[in-house]
Amino acid sequence: MQPSPPFDDAVSTFRDFLRSQNVSDNLRWIWRDSIISRRGVGSRYLATRPIYIDNSQLAAETDVRRYYQTGVDRNLGIRLAVFCIADDDPYCYIELPEDQTDAEYMMMSSLKCSIPDPPPIATLVRSALHAWFLRLFIRMPQSSWANQCVPLNPSA
Repeated sequence: MQPSPPFDDAVSTFRDFLRSQNVSDNLRWIWRDSIISRRGVGSRYLATRPIYIDNSQLAAETDVRRYYQTGVDRNLGIRLAVFCIADDDPYCYIELPEDQTDAEYMMMSSLKCSIPDPPPIATLVRSALHAWFLRLFIRMPQSSWANQCVPLNPSA
């Protein structure tokens, strides 16, 4: 496989891709901890449940760069993807395959850009107290698609 491009080049490619899909290129990076939702996989009912993004849990660019570099070092491919849209901005994550078999199942290339069609719309939670309250009552199911693709914060 061809080596993945440097982080800045990959982000530039991702921004171009998003503009071609008529989506803002004002990227916000998230970890799994940023997401508050009960939305599960494979159920129409669960797909209608709301998604909240905890503004206080957004990913720092230095952590995102470090995680991206982990993918470059593995040389199994990297996927830059939009998880949802909130306040007209895309909330994005990096997905890395676990091993060569996983990379093959994901049809991974050196850099893959993706956005769901249509992207889920989320509500941005700006208050830490509001986020705490939501987390108290909303537990993300293990079958959640966020648990399947959005990484945990490696620094946490």
